[in-house]
Amino acid sequence: MKFKTLAALAAAACMSVALAACADDEPDLVALGDTSPVAAVAQSTATSAPPTSATMPPTATVAPPTATSAPPTSTPEPTDTPTATATDVPTATAVPPTATRKPTRTPIPTQTPRPVPTLWPTPTYTPTATPVPPTATSTPVPPTATPVPPTATPLPTNTPEPTPIPPCSTFAPGANLAGCDLRDKDFTENDLTGASFEGAILTTANFSKATLTNANFKGADIKAAKFEDAQMQGADLSRTNVTEAQFKDANMDGAILTGAIIRASRRAHNAQKFRGATLTNIVFSSGVNLSGVGFINANLSNSSLINANLENADFRNATLRRTDLTGTNLESANLGAADLRDMKADNKTTFDKADLAKANLSEVVWSNANFEDADMSGANLNNAEFERGTFNDVDFSNADLEDTDFSNADLDGADFDGAKLDDTDFKGADLTDAKNMDQAQDIRNAKWDDTDCPDRTNSDDIESKECYPNNLVPSN
Repeated sequence: MKFKTLAALAAAACMSVALAACADDEPDLVALGDTSPVAAVAQSTATSAPPTSATMPPTATVAPPTATSAPPTSTPEPTDTPTATATDVPTATAVPPTATRKPTRTPIPTQTPRPVPTLWPTPTYTPTATPVPPTATSTPVPPTATPVPPTATPLPTNTPEPTPIPPCSTFAPGANLAGCDLRDKDFTENDLTGASFEGAILTTANFSKATLTNANFKGADIKAAKFEDAQMQGADLSRTNVTEAQFKDANMDGAILTGAIIRASRRAHNAQKFRGATLTNIVFSSGVNLSGVGFINANLSNSSLINANLENADFRNATLRRTDLTGTNLESANLGAADLRDMKADNKTTFDKADLAKANLSEVVWSNANFEDADMSGANLNNAEFERGTFNDVDFSNADLEDTDFSNADLDGADFDGAKLDDTDFKGADLTDAKNMDQAQDIRNAKWDDTDCPDRTNSDDIESKECYPNNLVPSN
């Protein structure tokens, strides 16, 4: 009897274990009965109590639980639970904690609200995006770049170089004004020492009293410009156009006028062009045309005017001492009171019809000189040598001809009224038709040798060997 009871209990325990295993996988089966193994044993004991009277009924009662246990064995998962561990009651107690896992699976509905709040954090990203621009603006790179332009701003101050306006407005010593258009510009009293005006347009510009020492005017157009009383020592005016320009009282000592265009003008002020100017040591280009140009009171000492055209030029009171006039044409030029001492000339140089009244030609040595029809009244020819010169119809009245050499010269028709003839040499000279010889001074001291006398006689044919009438009373 005990054995049967134990078998029944083992069977009940086995079923309870099977039910517990099923309860782990299927929560609904656990809910159908009590989870405690004690209750299961009591229940099985209650059912097994009646068959104690007979042996077969209990066996029949055991069959149903076995039939009931068939379904759980059909489940694939309970096979993992070992039967041997079913004897351990503590394993059945572990079922409740597994049943408590139901609430842990319940969070599935809690996941449904996740899209609603969590999908909208995008606005939260916008604020984070907004700070980015400030960080870009806050970067001091632009400010640091802005100070760079200030450093570049000084450069524009130097940019005036490409533009022609700034250099053409700088008027200082050594200024570069080459090629500038400076017509009508007033440079009065400006200091432009060493400045360059090469190729510049300077028509009607005013340089009065300006300092232009060693200034460069090569190729410049200075037509009608004013240089009155300007300091132009060493200035280079090569190839310049100085037509109608005025250099009154200008100091042009050592200036260069090679190839300069200095044409005369019909205007009255043209006679004042170089009035009082200092043109010493200047080399005018050979053949320069200076006809009608005024050099009144100008100083051209040691200058060169070779082959120049000075017809009708005005040299009154001018100084041409040691000036080279080789081949120069001075026909009808006015050299009244001019200083021509030690001048150089040749047989191509001509003073025909020139006005040399009171001019100083003392000590001039000029063979084959040409002064035909010239006015040399009151001139000083003391100790000059004019051998074989031409003086036809020259006016020597009151001239100083002491020690002058007129040997073999042509003096036909010359006027000697009041002239000084002390030691004047007329050897071989032609004095045919000479005038006022009886009014000359110191005629007795003149030298006569093979001289054609005014009365068309020859001094060698006269007993006195002198060219004056026998009844002429020589002046003392």
